[in-house]
Amino acid sequence: MSPDKLTVFNALKEQFVVEQRRKAEEEQAEEMKAKAAEAERIAKFASMSKAKQDELANMDPSWPIEKLPDCDTKWEKIVAKGKAEPDWKYTDEKWDICKDPAMVLGDRLNNKKEATGFTEFKRASEMDGFELFIDGASCRDICQGQIGDCYLLSAISVMATDQTGDAKIQ
Repeated sequence: MSPDKLTVFNALKEQFVVEQRRKAEEEQAEEMKAKAAEAERIAKFASMSKAKQDELANMDPSWPIEKLPDCDTKWEKIVAKGKAEPDWKYTDEKWDICKDPAMVLGDRLNNKKEATGFTEFKRASEMDGFELFIDGASCRDICQGQIGDCYLLSAISVMATDQTGDAKIQ
């Protein structure tokens, strides 16, 4: 082989070795990520009540959303359906505030209905001219109402700041 061809060959060989090493590192990182996710899943499962463990163990992932217990599979199905059907809106039957506000908010709401004139809950999309955020979200967009929800609103306010990184409400 001529010196020029040998130089090209060696450069290509080195490039191949570097690419193979990069692929192996990526595969190792993905494998470590999968192991960490599995370890997290196992830890979550171990911290659940026996009833919840039994419910998840007997779950069939092909069940419709309404039949699934609260779990990652249910969440993934809700997100997928929302992406596939943008007009679809999920309502949790166990937490349907429109059917029974007292079930969700307790007697505090019932005691305040007469004083506040409160009559119903609506989705933001059902209110004429409603805009959740104008010119982006800000922690100043959050104001406590009359139902004593300051703990929730303070958490939402924190989420509205840009200082939360990859935080996720769970």
